[in-house]
Amino acid sequence: MSSRTFTDDHEISRIRIGAYNPINWKRDIHKKVDIDVFCEFHNRFYEQLIGLKEERYRIEKWDIFTIGRKDNQPMMMIESDFFELIATWIGRKDPVNSRYTASNMSYKFTPIFLMKDDTDFYYQNRKYYNRSYDGLLPTMTYHHGPSLMIMKLQTSGKLIGGYYPIGTKKGFFRFDDYQYATESFVFSSEDVHGANHVLSRVKNPDKAIRISSPESFHPNFTLLGFGKSLSSSLNINFKEDDSVSCRIKQDEFYEQPAIMSEGDYKLDEWEISDAGQTSSRNYNRAKFDREKHTRNREMYNRIPPRIDSPEGFIETFDEDFVLLIASWIGRREVPYTYMNMQYQFKLLFDKDDRTTLPRKYYNQSNFYSLPAMKCHHGPSLMIMRIKSSKEIIGAYNPISWQLDLPNGKDNYVRTTESFIFSSKDVLGNDHRLSRVKEFDKAIIQTKVHPNAVLLKFGEDLTTFYHHGFENEFEPDNGWEMRTSFLT
Repeated sequence: MSSRTFTDDHEISRIRIGAYNPINWKRDIHKKVDIDVFCEFHNRFYEQLIGLKEERYRIEKWDIFTIGRKDNQPMMMIESDFFELIATWIGRKDPVNSRYTASNMSYKFTPIFLMKDDTDFYYQNRKYYNRSYDGLLPTMTYHHGPSLMIMKLQTSGKLIGGYYPIGTKKGFFRFDDYQYATESFVFSSEDVHGANHVLSRVKNPDKAIRISSPESFHPNFTLLGFGKSLSSSLNINFKEDDSVSCRIKQDEFYEQPAIMSEGDYKLDEWEISDAGQTSSRNYNRAKFDREKHTRNREMYNRIPPRIDSPEGFIETFDEDFVLLIASWIGRREVPYTYMNMQYQFKLLFDKDDRTTLPRKYYNQSNFYSLPAMKCHHGPSLMIMRIKSSKEIIGAYNPISWQLDLPNGKDNYVRTTESFIFSSKDVLGNDHRLSRVKEFDKAIIQTKVHPNAVLLKFGEDLTTFYHHGFENEFEPDNGWEMRTSFLT
């Protein structure tokens, strides 16, 4: 209440003017309101129509997941049987009688370096790929803990590798000097299954590992040498692209014979993974899964895709459909298996969630059950279900709008990796995939008052919506918002 004094015909009168505010702004203004969401299909900038016809459909369920690298992703360059054998070497177990399997593995391997990785996924997950400036060589970050490297040779396709058991993060190393280690080893193989493998363990621990200092023109890479048995180097070529080579020698620091014929070999692929031990909790879980899945060997050894969404929509999906979607993201002709699945999905947005916590996972706009900008800060997967049916609609956004496109609002953004898809059910039956074909018209961002941000995939998948306020004191203004969406 407040009072003001007015003068009228030289008479003074005191009038009190007041107003009643019925809104509890701290409580009411942030309530989510009910909306009806509709999606609509067209065939413009993507390969094909994902719906049966160009028609509008009402959406019953809508989730958005951020996509990240799995913490326990197996090596990608080798098959599971060779992977199990290497873990057995690390644990110094008998490969014949005590060989590790996928179900009792006591090590986990997190890929941290892939030579010449220029994919969209790399740029959104740089914290996992701390490569040197040129992208060919690893940095010191790769050697902060026990690590495993796998190299594929050009021409022959043979594999060589080494296990480095020392953690350099604490500073127990000197550049260009040998480091003491008793557990390091090098190896070779004819193929990805470990055929005709040769293992050579360190014989002189004082000469086990050598850390090479960076060159002045490539200031931040760090290379490891295993005695003189296995070393690597950068080949500078001003007429052609730079390349990386490894040198194999027979020396007195590692067991004889050498892992293959002496010489210099150019590398075609190179992957490094952090090698750490799993917790007893993870082992017990693996043991439980082993007892549960006894129908056949595939079920016996499979590891489900990691999904950090206890109540997420994708939890209801058949695991094979999740693997298929991940294979579309990775552009794999052969779908991922449970052993080499490389992605994890974390729930960021659930249209039907009425809670406000945890905000970092459920980034809804203030008034409407629509996603906020945080849902688009990295590669994301959108999943929707059409009302009164089992049909699924989805889309993959490879763009980080926070990092790559700070000024991308209201403008189409170019990408070659986005796609949309549909399925008759959560099993992936009769699925239809449509990749972007007009790269310059792939995705556009649209802002919805007050802080929702939606993505539209070309003109091929859009949404319309209208709301109904649940609180009579919340502003309405007769709005019926219509916008294009997706993520």
